[in-house]
Amino acid sequence: MVVFDRLVVVVMLALLIAAAMILFIFYGGAGQVQSFTSARSICESAYAGSCYNTGKAPTTWDMPTQNVNGMAVSCSEILGCICTGMGSSGSHSCAETAA
Repeated sequence: MVVFDRLVVVVMLALLIAAAMILFIFYGGAGQVQSFTSARSICESAYAGSCYNTGKAPTTWDMPTQNVNGMAVSCSEILGCICTGMGSSGSHSCAETAA
């Protein structure tokens, strides 16, 4: 019976560790806290690359992926961007949204 109890504890501990690892992998932990200026730069770079390659916003544009001073915000909350076309014939423009 003691062996069975220990086995249950080991299995539960393994499941807890596995769940924590999965959360960390998919959600990136707490994310690195950054300044608004840094987040704006990251978002604009991501938008420019996506606009150039696909002609539209990044798929994560509306998801809260940026950790600005401890608050999770989306790039769409930081910047309002417009993409006109793709490749070298297209362009993009971004401006800060009212925060």
